[in-house]
Amino acid sequence: MIDNEEFPIPEGRARRGISMVWLLPLIAVVIGAWLVFQSIVEGDIEVYLKFPSGEGLVAGKTEVKYQGITVGVVRELRVAPDLHGVIATVDFDRAVEQALSEGAQFWMVSPEISVMGVSGLNTLVSGSYIAALPGPAGAPPARSFTVLEKAPAGIFNLHGLRLKLLSEDLGSLHRGSPVHYRKFQVGEVEDYVLLEDGSGVELHVFIEQPYIDLISTKTRFWNSSGIEIDGSLSGLHIRTQSLASIIAGGIAFITPESAADTSLPVEDGASFQLYSDFREANAGIAITIDLPSAEGLEEGRSVIKYRGIQFGELKKIAVSPGLDGVRCTFILDPKSAPALNDTARFWVVKPQVNMQGISALGNLITGNHLEMDFSLEGQPTRSFVALPGPPELDFNTPGLHLKIHSSDLSSLARGTEIYYRKIPVGSVQGYHLLPDGKTLEAGLFIEPQYAHLVSNKSRFWKAGGVSLSGGLSGIDLRVESLTALLKGGIAFADRDEKGPVVTAKNGDVYALYPSEDSANSEELLVTLSFRNGEGLTPGTPVKYQGVKVGEVRTIRLSDSLDRVVAEISLTTAAELIARDRTQFWVVRPQLGLTRTSHLETLVSGPYINVLPGVGNRRLTFIGLEHPPELTGDDGELVIHLLADRLGSIKTGVPIHYRDVQVGRVSGYQLSENAERVMISASIEKKYAPLVHRRSVFWNASGISVEAGLFKGVNIRTPSFESVLSGGISFATPPQDMMGEQATEGSEFTLHSEPKTEWFDWRPSIPLP
Repeated sequence: MIDNEEFPIPEGRARRGISMVWLLPLIAVVIGAWLVFQSIVEGDIEVYLKFPSGEGLVAGKTEVKYQGITVGVVRELRVAPDLHGVIATVDFDRAVEQALSEGAQFWMVSPEISVMGVSGLNTLVSGSYIAALPGPAGAPPARSFTVLEKAPAGIFNLHGLRLKLLSEDLGSLHRGSPVHYRKFQVGEVEDYVLLEDGSGVELHVFIEQPYIDLISTKTRFWNSSGIEIDGSLSGLHIRTQSLASIIAGGIAFITPESAADTSLPVEDGASFQLYSDFREANAGIAITIDLPSAEGLEEGRSVIKYRGIQFGELKKIAVSPGLDGVRCTFILDPKSAPALNDTARFWVVKPQVNMQGISALGNLITGNHLEMDFSLEGQPTRSFVALPGPPELDFNTPGLHLKIHSSDLSSLARGTEIYYRKIPVGSVQGYHLLPDGKTLEAGLFIEPQYAHLVSNKSRFWKAGGVSLSGGLSGIDLRVESLTALLKGGIAFADRDEKGPVVTAKNGDVYALYPSEDSANSEELLVTLSFRNGEGLTPGTPVKYQGVKVGEVRTIRLSDSLDRVVAEISLTTAAELIARDRTQFWVVRPQLGLTRTSHLETLVSGPYINVLPGVGNRRLTFIGLEHPPELTGDDGELVIHLLADRLGSIKTGVPIHYRDVQVGRVSGYQLSENAERVMISASIEKKYAPLVHRRSVFWNASGISVEAGLFKGVNIRTPSFESVLSGGISFATPPQDMMGEQATEGSEFTLHSEPKTEWFDWRPSIPLP
């Protein structure tokens, strides 16, 4: 039995404060409350959008975007209570809370393809999205919105002028159709509505801010859509605007010069009539021309031309007040205003066919037209009297008056145009036979602005008709211009020859050559011999840097029958080409896996390429069998690689450093004792510092495969080009092992395959 008195009785202590057991739940409550507060303050804003249908909407995926930035995501979709539409619950980022106010607008953006172009193309991948436009500042907040069926008009056109155009019908115009001024887009169609009484269409047009000064109360607009074609037996009338207007519709406008002084600026929202076409709008300068007869002229089709450029169109024909002729009203392009002064002269151009040639042949189809000339010095006027025929040109008229001699008239006639680089610069004024009875002398007139182009080195030739030459090597077809084809013409250019250049003066006499080749001929004959003359024929061109410098005149076999001898006519830079060390070779097409080049010769035929040399004049050469090898004259580093065999290495095969091409194989030959192959490699000047004495080279052609029972299969391939056509790669060891930089002619061994450690070399080598 144990006596309790032997054990002390423990004394109790009073507890103070809250037990630790209750502290943890209290902290959890505080954290939970904080999270709830954060979710309320910083959480998404729930907004309801009503759509006519749920097409393109996907819960959890469809986004709401503003200016391309996602500001919300559709969380839930449900059918509207009235079964008319779909209501989408959208979670918006709280950062855009101020934008969710009354007046905010939303619409769907989906891919759309039409004649106006392609829009929303990015949604083909990402899916349709909802575009947003914030409500006005200060508007009360809102959380329910009805989505628009289409984007609101003019949302991106903030600064400019808005006009209303009234038309009988819409035609081919659409939202976004361009508005042009002189074929330059200055605005677009924003929207259109049908008038309340159904009598027409009202188009809402936006003009960009920089161009609003072009609009005045007298401005006239017309529908420039598509192609306007109007024709009859007297001709075909075609008018177009830009390609965009042809495809998608468009509007053009101009302010007639006659109304410019009385027109006033317009205000935003002004209304204008939209005419159906240019002629109905009468958007031009009106002039009258008195003629003895209207024969060959027709309203709406006959035109006024200045040097082939159409300036105006016949609007109306009426009997003159004195009953002694007709008075024609023309509408001219506003750009012609400076020419409409008392120096302007007009005359009717009719087709003429006679022994001297053909003139105005096109008028047999299009009808007669009026030609004009003018001087910018004169008093403005809008009334004119036509001349009975082309005016005589006074010898004192500013410009250059020349004479040319020819053995025959050919297709030349009075008025025949003179061309410089296919640009008309003058005309033939007349012609007569000289007393010797053999030489024809024609008078030429060169316009003042082109007079400086004629010098003592100029050559003139007949440019009329078609020049056709060629053979098996190709066909050379030359046409100076369509006008020259129909009416004949004369062309000229300066010949490249030594001596001072003296500008021509009035009365200078020139010879008229029958063709351009004969005018520019600087013939020098040289002789080439080739081992193989395949593809060479008379007419085969000789080229330098892609430019023809001559051609083959004749082809024959050598006396020993072992070579082909070609007589070459050099016509350009002949003295610089016919020198010692000049090299010639035949360029033919090459097809194959290893190399494909010069495919153009499949059509045009082979040609002879030339690389001019230096030294004394030389007229006999031996043609190369292959293009000359690169020599490093352009700063390239030429080194030699020694290999047991050539393998798939060919001239032109690339040389790589870390798979970057830094050079090419420039040639190959057997070593002096024929034990090895010596390959010449040209490294570009920029990459020459990469090659050092201890650099290693290997054949990178084909595919390297290593396999083992435990290590698996290891496949190493170079570039695709090297797999097909062969290639060489090299590596340079670290700085302490690389040695000195390689010099011209350095020799290296070409290994058949690389070692693994070579791929780990990564020396730092600065490049120039």
